[in-house]
Amino acid sequence: MSRVWAGATDISEMADTPNISVIVPVYNGEETVEACIQSLLSLDYPEDHFELIFVDNACTDRTAKILNKYDLRVRTCFEPKRGPARPAIAVCATLGTKLLP
Repeated sequence: MSRVWAGATDISEMADTPNISVIVPVYNGEETVEACIQSLLSLDYPEDHFELIFVDNACTDRTAKILNKYDLRVRTCFEPKRGPARPAIAVCATLGTKLLP
């Protein structure tokens, strides 16, 4: 299935490629977080218009150590209080921005 954006079938054909941020909250994800990172890094999207932000939601396993291996490609925020809304709050506080629904 091909996606069409403003008449372009390939992201490289777009005149104004939008900047995107992918925010991934993670809690004790040592068994899955690396595969998630690898999958997101393999997306066919220009690196200069794409950022990955992982929110460590007070993990108690090796998740933080795994995230640190990707520090050049992945931004990490730490949120010491667990809960479903906490990762979004951490990202907003870190970036000083608003999240859109």
